[in-house]
Parts: sequence; structure tokens; C-alpha cells
Amino acid sequence: LATIYLMSGRIGQAIDIYGQALEMQTTDAPSDPLSISTTMGNFGHCLCLNNEQRKALTLLEKSLEIRKEYLPEDHIDVSQSLGLLSSCCLQLGDVKRAMQLCEEALAIVSHCLPENHPRISVFMSLLASCHRHIGNLEAAIGLAEQCVARWKTNLPATRRELCSTLSNLGLYYSQKGRLQEAIATLE
Repeated sequence: LATIYLMSGRIGQAIDIYGQALEMQTTDAPSDPLSISTTMGNFGHCLCLNNEQRKALTLLEKSLEIRKEYLPEDHIDVSQSLGLLSSCCLQLGDVKRAMQLCEEALAIVSHCLPENHPRISVFMSLLASCHRHIGNLEAAIGLAEQCVARWKTNLPATRRELCSTLSNLGLYYSQKGRLQEAIATLE
């Protein structure tokens, strides 16, 4: 139910459900640590979307800690936790940590998934945002261009991931003073 609320933009209701679920999971014994980790990650993600990054950070760090304890270090679920935590750190302005976490996540998905898997593009796009925040626009542009090429190969042109990446790429071009490329990208 929380996922449906989240997908429909009802973040407050998703937060309530995830909070209740986490409370039940942590008070009822015995509980599966990986299920708790998943709930923590989802709850933390919702809190980030609701501009409650400080609360989210604690949950996302604990979720990653649990996954690293119970899963192999290159497990795809570890990359998901790294990505959520990276995004939260970026929103909090801790770009160095966000970049390190995102690079770690990208290394895992690049190793575990086929070369053209969409999740690789998600982490490349997040890494591009990190580069933009530190002023490394050339790296951001390069990563965003790779993402656009991957999205165009793997997704319909109307998918929000492609639209978001194109919008970011246009922003990067514009910030670099490459206005014609920005206009062409955004049209």
C-alpha cells in the first residue's frame, strides 16, 4: 500500500505506512533483518522526498549497515541502499560522500547487471549530479550524454527517466555556456 501511495504522489501517507511497518517489524520477534532493511530504505526514501533528509539519513545508514552485514558486498540490494543514501547525502550538501557512495553503487551494478541495464543509467545520472554540484560540468555532461544514449536504447522516449536526464543535460550544457546544445537538448 505504501508503494502505491508513493507512486501516486501521496508521500505523507506512504511515510505513515512505512513508519507503522517498521515499528511492527522491530517490535515483533523474530524479524528478518533484510526485510527490516528494505522497510528502512523505503521509509528513508519517502522522508527524503518529503524534505526530511536528516531523519532519512539515519534510516538509510542503518539499512545499508544491515545489508552489508547480511549480504555479499557486491549484492544488487547493497547498491540500492548505497544509491538511496547517496541521493540523501547529495540533498544534504555532502557531495563528497554522495559521490563516493554513488561510485560504489555504480561499480556493483556494472559488475552484476548486463551492460545495457537501466539501473546502471540511474546511478550514472546520480553521479552526473554529484559532478555538477562540485562544478565538474564536463564530467557531468559526459555521464549525462551516456545516460541519454542508454535510455534511448532501452526505454520509450516518453519515460520520465529519459526526460529527466535530458532536462539535466540541458542544464549542464547551459551552465557550461553551451547554449545551442542546451536548446537542442531541451526541445
